[in-house]
Amino acid sequence: MLLSLIALLAYACFIAADPAEDVQALCNAANNAYCFYSPIAAFLWSIPEVKTETGSILAQDRDAVGSVTYLLDEGSTGEYIIFCKSVGSNRFTFSLGLPGSQITSDPASRGPARVYFNDNPDVYASPGQTIKSSTPGVDATVTCPH
Repeated sequence: MLLSLIALLAYACFIAADPAEDVQALCNAANNAYCFYSPIAAFLWSIPEVKTETGSILAQDRDAVGSVTYLLDEGSTGEYIIFCKSVGSNRFTFSLGLPGSQITSDPASRGPARVYFNDNPDVYASPGQTIKSSTPGVDATVTCPH
């Protein structure tokens, strides 16, 4: 499964004109890989940081407006740290893969960032809360107020 994803990533990079579009295409096509999308650069103090405890970051790209996309493999666990332009930071811990994915907002987070799974954009993780999805390859979006 991982080899097919790596082959897909290599092929996309080989034929692509815009690497950011390639990573986003992989995010949309692969049901055994997971992506985090960041807010645009105008809403950020710095590039969000993703650290994995298990699994790995297969690719990372920044598009023309400064949004960063992280492509992670199935089974990845770790944390996503973001500093929005307003006060405070947020830390989200994640576990991605089958039988389900989940993201928890650190109860100590004092920043305004919010996260949701793209298959249920109306449900956000508030500090101390966990959101879950059973959709294979579901992506997540992190937002900052603007």
